[in-house]
Amino acid sequence: MQTNPERTRKIIKILLDWYPKRTGVFAGAELPEAKPPDVQGISDYERIMFYTLTVSIDYQRSAKTLWDAARKTMEDEKTRWVFYPKSVSEKTLEELIHTLSQYKLSKKQNKDAKIWRTICLSLLELFEGDPRKLFEKYDYDALQIFNAMRSQYGKKIPISCWLIRHF
Repeated sequence: MQTNPERTRKIIKILLDWYPKRTGVFAGAELPEAKPPDVQGISDYERIMFYTLTVSIDYQRSAKTLWDAARKTMEDEKTRWVFYPKSVSEKTLEELIHTLSQYKLSKKQNKDAKIWRTICLSLLELFEGDPRKLFEKYDYDALQIFNAMRSQYGKKIPISCWLIRHF
């Protein structure tokens, strides 16, 4: 399999242009994750962490319920810390469990909190807490990132195991 980052960029642009003007069976279909949190001045980093960490516990539950809970957690200044790996590293697992439960972001409290914490600590250790550094390291090449997640980071970043099972 060959990689073609330029072709990937073109396909992404086509999809981004198409999405707002969908027709047919896709007309009016809204994905729960498509609605961003209502946070004034949210940064790209915060948005990336919102999606990265929320999807890590997206299994066997209603997508709408999950993403509504994630938005509420991000929108509340008292609970927003869970989306910052550095802050997660400074709190206890019990504090994380409690905070992830506040808006029912966590369905399986202990399991979800352990996954969340593991990802945060691994991102801190491997990429200074920023998933974009992973993308930069592999020059935004999806195949290289996929292979690295499968071969190098699977134990440190549990989401990679979840994603790989689905491909």
